[in-house]
Amino acid sequence: MNFECNMKEGTLELCLQFDPFPVLTTERLVLRSFLPKDAQALLDMRTNDRVMKYLGRDKMKDLGEAIFFIQKVKDDAENGKSIEWALTLKGADILIGKLGFWRIILQHQRAELGYNLTPNYFGKGIMSEAVTAVLQYGFEKMKLHSVEANLDPKNRKSVQLLSRNGFVKEGHFKESYFYGGSFSDTGSYSLLRSEWNKNKI
Repeated sequence: MNFECNMKEGTLELCLQFDPFPVLTTERLVLRSFLPKDAQALLDMRTNDRVMKYLGRDKMKDLGEAIFFIQKVKDDAENGKSIEWALTLKGADILIGKLGFWRIILQHQRAELGYNLTPNYFGKGIMSEAVTAVLQYGFEKMKLHSVEANLDPKNRKSVQLLSRNGFVKEGHFKESYFYGGSFSDTGSYSLLRSEWNKNKI
């Protein structure tokens, strides 16, 4: 992993190169890079009604789209645009979810967090465990100043997940997102590195 920080006109700019890809481990999980073998499990997840309910985007259409997604994730990590992990259980190298910083804003040392989980693992604390590890990596290794997350406020479980990990609601935007013929609200949440440091003590 190579990290370089350069001062440009008084602004600290973070330069990232995710090579080799950072593998994260927790008590129950291994967060690794996406592999071609993950395509079917990814397709199954991104066509599941419960997973897609609050995402506000189309379901994946076929295996080819899943394969394309995996390659894009790999390319974006190599180019420092984003980093997303394939979520697996220890001892069972099968994709059960995904999460990561799908958008990195270098000049502001800020990234946007996103995540999906296979319904069979809902309610087991899996995603909270994974998010904790990803935030630690983001703040300690990437040296992010802040992390944001945007969601449909009706997604109560996701709101609870962010709250458990120290995120604070910064705004509520009425009917700001259009999908499927209707508008929905957006809840905007954020977490500063300074706040994360206090919470982890």
